[in-house]
Amino acid sequence: MHNSLTSLSDELAAVVERTGASVAAVYGGGRMPASGVHWKPGLLVTAAHSLRRDEEIRVGLANGGAIASQLLGRDPGTDLAVLKIDPDALPALSAARASSPRTGEIVLAVGRHRDIGVCAAMGVLSVIGPAYQTWRGGKLDAFLRLDLELYPGCSGALVVDSRSNALGIATPIHSRFAPVAIPAQTVDRVAAEIARRGYVAHGYLGVGMQPVALPDGGGLIVISVEKNSPAAQAGFVIGDILIALDQKPVRDTRDVQMFLTPDNIGRTVRASLLRGGERKELDLSVGERNQ
Repeated sequence: MHNSLTSLSDELAAVVERTGASVAAVYGGGRMPASGVHWKPGLLVTAAHSLRRDEEIRVGLANGGAIASQLLGRDPGTDLAVLKIDPDALPALSAARASSPRTGEIVLAVGRHRDIGVCAAMGVLSVIGPAYQTWRGGKLDAFLRLDLELYPGCSGALVVDSRSNALGIATPIHSRFAPVAIPAQTVDRVAAEIARRGYVAHGYLGVGMQPVALPDGGGLIVISVEKNSPAAQAGFVIGDILIALDQKPVRDTRDVQMFLTPDNIGRTVRASLLRGGERKELDLSVGERNQ
């Protein structure tokens, strides 16, 4: 038993040592710096909520020094921000992305504290859920809830499994009960989008809706239509009941929000609705929401 515990301890310490080299402190104007990860060469990701300013954001290194960075953009919906840094200042993350995380497996949140250097918290991956829309309107590719203590300064920490595979970035924002890991797949997507255009594009219809019960399940009744919006141009009117988008049923406003991804911007899709009790099909072009 003693040898097994010692072996586990050594392995976890080695994981922290390997991955912690790519983790920095981020001085973004808050009372306490956050953590950030050199995710790809020249791109450091951190928790967007931890940044209180857009300029003069410093990145703290393992040797105690700090370097300048440039904020490329932030996405409050996923709670991710991307900073441009000198790619040679610290090693870029080389860990593979965790492809098949399992509920109950040991995970580590690896951060960097301004005074004591690299720090780690151990726990388990307590819940794995499907892709979902955050209350801030962002899409996470999975729900990864962490049963661990996210210490001050560790928002934006790297979350890894016991094999050094990256699960994502830690944040306390998306759950009232426990921190979550923003999945690595989400981080890859958002970081690439921000690096390309400075923000994450969100689809836009320009229609206000609320759920309504129907004999076969439900739909969304239109309560407002913005002038000159994609919905107005498609022919939506107040009182229409939307029942499907692109041949996929919609029962709740979240179904529509999940549809309004960057990939769907500019697409013309079929909107199925009920008007006066009769089914009607409209061609709807998805617009882009102004930033």
